[in-house]
Amino acid sequence: MTTRESSPTDPDDDEVQRLIEALRGLGGERAYLLRGLSTLIETLEPIRPHDPNVDDQRAALIELGVFTEQSFAETQREVDRGELRLQEIKTWLTAARDTRSLRSIARFLHLSEDEVRAEVAKHRLVAVDIGGELRFPTWQLNTRPVGRVLPHLPDLIPALEQRWDWISMGGFFTTRQEDLYGEGRKTPAAWLEDGGDPEAVRDIVEGSGRW
Repeated sequence: MTTRESSPTDPDDDEVQRLIEALRGLGGERAYLLRGLSTLIETLEPIRPHDPNVDDQRAALIELGVFTEQSFAETQREVDRGELRLQEIKTWLTAARDTRSLRSIARFLHLSEDEVRAEVAKHRLVAVDIGGELRFPTWQLNTRPVGRVLPHLPDLIPALEQRWDWISMGGFFTTRQEDLYGEGRKTPAAWLEDGGDPEAVRDIVEGSGRW
């Protein structure tokens, strides 16, 4: 049996323990987050070493004024360190923390777990597989009154799924929109909860594809 030699860049035991403690402090279900985080990292493209071909691109971008030598070098250092991958992981963790389990969502909606799965199959409820577990983003749940999904959400889900993944959907529903104006700009979630016209939300989704 061979033992892999450690690399100077490998994390030490203290850093691994720090990750575990950070997950504990994050809240949510730690085991699920850890499984999902491992699954996510396995799907990410490896961080590639510096490509000499980038030098030609650098010269062109600097000549066009897109970068200075200094700003390009800093951007390249960020890429080499893996900061882009770190940002992807941060975005995922933020979104994954705000999800509920199948058992929890079934209790919330007063449905059986089989009925919840049927709602997902009919595209009336948004679910995502994270680490082999079905999870339900909380942005789609009504808060006034509790125990329901947002009004008209099932009618909007097909349009949403054509354009965005579950993380982008969550960003959209929790971001104030200029075209949803009541007593100030509203998020799509608040707009629907307050009885707003769902077609106004659909127009934003189908019109620009951006939020």
